Amino acid sequence: MNFGLFNPIESEIKSSVVFLKVSCSGEDISNYKIIFSRGKGRSISPRYMLGKSNKLGYNLYIDAARTIIWGNGRNGSSPLYGTGPCTELKPCTHVVYGKLTGSNAKLNAGEYQDTVRILLQYE
Repeated sequence: MNFGLFNPIESEIKSSVVFLKVSCSGEDISNYKIIFSRGKGRSISPRYMLGKSNKLGYNLYIDAARTIIWGNGRNGSSPLYGTGPCTELKPCTHVVYGKLTGSNAKLNAGEYQDTVRILLQYE
């Protein structure tokens, strides 16, 4: 997910979306759960992208209102539960909503990154 350029002095809250597709080449997936890790930080609320000397708060959400944190079901987060069938020809598509959190006013210029692992459990 890319939030683009961010100016911590401005009060604009940056947000972004990406699409996550679930499919299976061997069999149909009917019921499944998608779990997101907390990333490289110690917390899921907020998650942090790390820079050279600072960290930039953000989070990933299940809903467009950005109120349900996409996670593992702990610390106020929730996994996404889905139903198929999800096939190679007709994947199930989900939107991942992202938003930078407040408290980013004292950041240095630079690139900030994080890695979130995605776990798919299915029946």
